Amino acid sequence: MGPIDTYDLMEYRARELRRIAERERQVSRARQRARYSAGARPTRVAMARARVAAGLERLAARLDAPTVDPASPDARRPT
Repeated sequence: MGPIDTYDLMEYRARELRRIAERERQVSRARQRARYSAGARPTRVAMARARVAAGLERLAARLDAPTVDPASPDARRPT
């Protein structure tokens, strides 16, 4: 058997790291489901994320709202 190719070794390591990361994600999801089914409430971080998401949704709604043309008579500007 010849020497181990560095590229093959790097490929193997990358596959192993992906496998480990996927397993960690599965374990994390399982823990989260177990905590939730046990009656645990969302953490402060989760609540903060929810507030940020709600704020972004409100901002997107404001940006999607129709704008008034400044030249139209409907545009009432204080003088």
